[in-house]
Amino acid sequence: MSRRGIAVALLGAVCAHVASCLYSVNDVVTCSRAREPILHFPFDEGSGGVVDDVSGKFQGVPSTPSGSFSWIADGVSGGALHVPDTAGGAVLVGHHSALDPPALTVALWIRRTGESEYQTLVQKLAKEDTDGYALAINKFGSPTWFTISGETASSISSKEVLTVNEWHHLAGTFSNANGLALYLDGRRVEKLAGAKKSASEAPLYIGVEDGDESPFLGDIDDVRIYDVELCGSEIAALARIADAGGY
Repeated sequence: MSRRGIAVALLGAVCAHVASCLYSVNDVVTCSRAREPILHFPFDEGSGGVVDDVSGKFQGVPSTPSGSFSWIADGVSGGALHVPDTAGGAVLVGHHSALDPPALTVALWIRRTGESEYQTLVQKLAKEDTDGYALAINKFGSPTWFTISGETASSISSKEVLTVNEWHHLAGTFSNANGLALYLDGRRVEKLAGAKKSASEAPLYIGVEDGDESPFLGDIDDVRIYDVELCGSEIAALARIADAGGY
């Protein structure tokens, strides 16, 4: 083993005990203390018309499901929010500047049950807005993650098509230093350096975009937003939550 390989192995062993890590052939090892989401919807309510942010940070910000939706019991862990194929439903979170931090991670589980041209997953971006971010499914059935800053739009998409009627974990990260990264089922599938993002004053939409357009069709679970760029192993850990049997 090369000196670099030995160093990576040793640092990996240390990080396994004290922090989260990211390393590969082309990446520098990065360790960090565990981070908590600033917004977290497990969607375990099971009934009613209000969703609970268990992070506790946005209890005063309205977070209300709308449109056609129902609660299901067979989520990734506990319940989930179901949007039928015939009509769109969404969760609307009132605008708060903390939901559009300089660096961020958006993560969630989805089970796609229907197909359409474009399906919105999480979006803080209004119609005709020139600032914000969105995680979605493109017309080919693949996840896509983009940010907008003025006249500059940055976008990356996976080449893999999401299997219908199967749970998938998706995550998008952004920072000025590293740009965009897109993760599918705990694996980084695309990245783009040099991306830009400006803060949006739009509400946060989950499952639909502004104007009730481009709805997601299927099941949504465990939506999380972090005000930091999570590293690869932290996202891989989120993707393994289903195997661990809980949050």
